[in-house]
Amino acid sequence: MRLLLVAPLLLLLGTGCAERGQPAPPAEPNSPANPAVPTIPADAAAASVDAVGSVDAATLADEAEPIRTDPVKPLDPRGVPPPLPTELSAAPQWIGRTFDTGLITFTHIYEIHTLRRHGLQAALTIQRQIAGTGGGLSIGPWSAEPTKYYLGTAAQQGNVVTLALANVEDPTDRINLPCKLTKLAAARNDAVRRNSSSTLENCGDEGRWHPAVTKRIDVLHCRADENPSAPHLAFAPSPGIEWLFVNDDCLQGGGWRQVRADHAIVLEVRHRNPDAGDKPSKPSKP
Repeated sequence: MRLLLVAPLLLLLGTGCAERGQPAPPAEPNSPANPAVPTIPADAAAASVDAVGSVDAATLADEAEPIRTDPVKPLDPRGVPPPLPTELSAAPQWIGRTFDTGLITFTHIYEIHTLRRHGLQAALTIQRQIAGTGGGLSIGPWSAEPTKYYLGTAAQQGNVVTLALANVEDPTDRINLPCKLTKLAAARNDAVRRNSSSTLENCGDEGRWHPAVTKRIDVLHCRADENPSAPHLAFAPSPGIEWLFVNDDCLQGGGWRQVRADHAIVLEVRHRNPDAGDKPSKPSKP
């Protein structure tokens, strides 16, 4: 979504030289245009929102060579998951991830948004983890921030789904966001960013994917039209879709890439050898 979030939900993407599958089942008939956030029944089954990343041993076919990855941190215990109705807790996970990193980004941020919908009801979990820059400009150890849980509605009209959610611990922290069921082109899960041209004369190069091949996947794409500079967010059936933004000063841009079947964070983000064909090189370990 480069989206409209009322709370500090999503981070603004890095700055440098320039400012910088299957769709879910149709929702039940709509409520009014701006539905109130529903109250979860007291006798609802006490099933909590699952953590993203219960490890699946299978990996995608295009992952023949090992690449550097980090596991996703478990849900932080400081966040208290709410009880969910049985149908909502059993609904499929649609996952959107954002990775904000770069050589001049001293704080690397990774967010995982997990959305469940059943009829008009919706539940959203936001996991956020941060890391500093370690030796050799590597990404340092990740630390998890308190998990946030939101409950509310997902009213659907045609291919438009409007999310109206509130933080279960802070009702003033609200998300009101228009989203659209559509398709997005996503690069391979091990794709990296590289310069658009062989010269580095101009700053503000948004870069391109390497390798360039992409696959169109079904998503719920959320982005507020009145705020096009808001962070990107889209949800796709598990394991999800990732918006990667790399801020290397003159190379400063991002795009969508697929997520590994084991949900791991792929640390490879940039091409290190611009003269070497269309196969990403692997950086040496620091």
